[in-house]
Amino acid sequence: MPHASSTGRGGDRAARSESSSSSSRPSLLRNPFRRSDAASGPRAMGRPFTESIDRDKAGAFGLGLALGVLAGAGVALLMAPHSGIETRARMARGARSARGRAADSWADLTDSVRDVARRNRKRLQRSVTRGRWAAEDLYESRGRRRRHEEEED
Repeated sequence: MPHASSTGRGGDRAARSESSSSSSRPSLLRNPFRRSDAASGPRAMGRPFTESIDRDKAGAFGLGLALGVLAGAGVALLMAPHSGIETRARMARGARSARGRAADSWADLTDSVRDVARRNRKRLQRSVTRGRWAAEDLYESRGRRRRHEEEED
């Protein structure tokens, strides 16, 4: 039986799992992020979510990121192909344009949220009405059954 090339990524793993697997599922459909131990079954790889985040490392990363952004902006201004006045004018135009695009996007988002809320409100109202009808039908059918039982007695 031909198997995946051992030079390709995961080729050996595919060949091993084909020969050792007793299931009929092809090895290409197996999740590459899970490993399987015969005794315990599939296990997730990586760190568990129960570990807490090291806030010192996260703070250092954030500080480094902010300093890198500031340094990059400074170098971009120094290396700009236009004069300072032209660069500032272009940046101002870009900021106004971005503000307009952001306002348009915000308006589109609020319209979308409003539409979804309206549709879900109508769906909820219909469901409540149907539930009320079902409850009324149930109440009426029990009443009819009781009256029928009383008539038989």
